[in-house]
Amino acid sequence: MIDNIIASNTMQAAVLRLLSSGWTSPLRALQEAQCLSLSQRVGEFLRDGLPIEKRWLKLPNGKQVREYRLAPDGESYFMDMGQRDREVLAKQETNG
Repeated sequence: MIDNIIASNTMQAAVLRLLSSGWTSPLRALQEAQCLSLSQRVGEFLRDGLPIEKRWLKLPNGKQVREYRLAPDGESYFMDMGQRDREVLAKQETNG
């Protein structure tokens, strides 16, 4: 599933990398991944079964925003992506 995300959509891949590196706010997603809709991307990941954690972040002006991260039990799945990518490519080459 993550293999398809990485292969088909670079914004989702960039957001997923951010989420795997720690808590990610909408501002960080915009600055580092040019993503204007972090909550929508997170919703897609949740529907795909990725373990995403959420928390509220209180800003100095009193407003609150959501922060997200890939749950610790999901990190090993994400870190193994390179190997899975190679396996998917090898399988495509043998079938194609």
